[in-house]
Amino acid sequence: MRAFNEEILPSAEIENAIRLLEKIGVKIQTGFKLPQFEELSHNDSRLFRIGDSEFQCIYLPHLSEELSIDPITRMTVTEGIFSGSAPVGHWVDQMSDGRRAAISMDRYLQKVSLTASRENEGAYECRLFTSLKGIQPSQSFISTDSKRTDQADIIKEAARCIQCQCMECAKGCELIRHYQDSPRTYVRQIYNNISICTGLRQKNKMINSCSICGQCEAICPNHIPFQKVVQEARETMVATKKMPPSAFDFALRDMAFSNSEKFRLAKVPVDSKACKYAFFPGCQLPASNPSSIETIFSWLQNEMEEPVGILLRCCGAIADWAGEKEKFNQARSELLSDWEVLGKPELIVSCPTCLKMFRENYPEINVRSIWPLMAKSDSLLNGKNRLNSIKMAIHDPCASRDQPDMQEAVRSLAMKLGIELEELPYNRELATCCSYGGNVWNSNPSLSRDTNEARISQNQSDYLTYCIMCRDFFLRSGKPAYHILDILFDPKLMIEHRLPIRPDYSMRHENRTRVKRHLLKQYWREEMPEEAPYEDIQLILNDPIRKLMEDRMILEEDIRQVLYYAKESGRAMINQETGHYLAHFKPSCVTYWVEYLPKEDGFEVFNVYSHRMVVEEGN
Repeated sequence: MRAFNEEILPSAEIENAIRLLEKIGVKIQTGFKLPQFEELSHNDSRLFRIGDSEFQCIYLPHLSEELSIDPITRMTVTEGIFSGSAPVGHWVDQMSDGRRAAISMDRYLQKVSLTASRENEGAYECRLFTSLKGIQPSQSFISTDSKRTDQADIIKEAARCIQCQCMECAKGCELIRHYQDSPRTYVRQIYNNISICTGLRQKNKMINSCSICGQCEAICPNHIPFQKVVQEARETMVATKKMPPSAFDFALRDMAFSNSEKFRLAKVPVDSKACKYAFFPGCQLPASNPSSIETIFSWLQNEMEEPVGILLRCCGAIADWAGEKEKFNQARSELLSDWEVLGKPELIVSCPTCLKMFRENYPEINVRSIWPLMAKSDSLLNGKNRLNSIKMAIHDPCASRDQPDMQEAVRSLAMKLGIELEELPYNRELATCCSYGGNVWNSNPSLSRDTNEARISQNQSDYLTYCIMCRDFFLRSGKPAYHILDILFDPKLMIEHRLPIRPDYSMRHENRTRVKRHLLKQYWREEMPEEAPYEDIQLILNDPIRKLMEDRMILEEDIRQVLYYAKESGRAMINQETGHYLAHFKPSCVTYWVEYLPKEDGFEVFNVYSHRMVVEEGN
């Protein structure tokens, strides 16, 4: 090594390496010629004497091509003597020889197997996958003859490195890219996070930031199901009380609302005891596009030859994503009960996530997607809703990944509407999540926004989708996006270049209630149950306050409950400088605060916020 080019391998580096070896007790003798050694036997152990010293094993340099050496253990034909096969000057091979022999010598001294679990030493085929797409092959600059390659060729050869790493999933997954590591590392971190008994669980947010969409498994050449690891971790954290109560609180409250009397409905047609089919729109389509529910319901009643009922509620996906098995099982039990009331009909589902949930968690229920029905129907399409060759990029919801019939049906329907579709890089079997899946929007809003930015940057055209949450999330990020029902039922949106209305969180609740109220009155001549007392409270909210409520995930319902509690209990503080009142109320694990002023026509709200701590009050 000392004879090597000083510019490439400075002698100072060699000296530094030698000093490191000396610090750990390695004795180095230069100019040393190995003398003859004598083989001894002592208490059934083999020893070798060199001069006045005795050794249990010896490593010899490469002395002869004829020396027989085991290719795995590097032991020679003489037990206890090890050697390498790399010729002088081949340093990397010599280091490999030395390391493998050192492992064998350590095992030899411990009297354990020299060969066990050593199949991955040296060159072996691993699961590392590096895409060569777009990489042009280049010729090696390293000479194959006996002449030493010059420095310029060595530099050129090093520049050919393509930095192999197995991160195909990171190209499509914002979570993996955000935390800047591999799923293999995340799995280890997740295990450590849920297995510790005390202390900080610093990976909670990472665990709760996964969409659980499965795109990583679909992309991965080895199909590693990272999302299943996350799902099981969340369930374990909930079961062992290690899941922060606030992690998915807002999303779970939204599900509870959908399964309450405010929205829950199971009805068969008038004068019928049961129905063969029932329309299940899910909870989010009625929240975002309430007018479409009656339109579809009315169309199905005319389209299907048998009676069609209605089933309104949440399928339980939110609890499933949150790892709340108990809450999911309760939602599942209630849904099955409602389904049985209808006469166990086949459900016609419009939401891709609901369809996926039913097929994976409700084997008792026959389900079908509404999109193939619509694509085959002539009654929905007419000259009034056909467009003139408008280009749009189609975004496949992540839940549609394993449902090619649904994907094809929507494309067929879009084509009949006169839409020229452009495919996104991640579509069909590689469909990616908008960040609604897994409740990421609730647990990690900043990552949710980054995910949306990544999605909308893939194509400059307006987006077309068939998941209402994908549409709303894209609209939230400023991307012109439409649900296919927007165009089917209101083509003027496209003609007049208007965007759909994206309701805020409070309006989503109101829309669900409005859907139930309207259907009950229109088809069954029934009225909704009486409202709770706090719902009569009138609020005065300006645009900045509404934006603040949206950012902080605070509903009008939350504000009304705070004001009603303050009124009934008399517990409120007053700011002597502004005259504003400040009150709080804790309906579950979140405490809500409202700064307000009573007016003749209601309560004017000046500020709202929430926190997850308990306020101890004195007398």
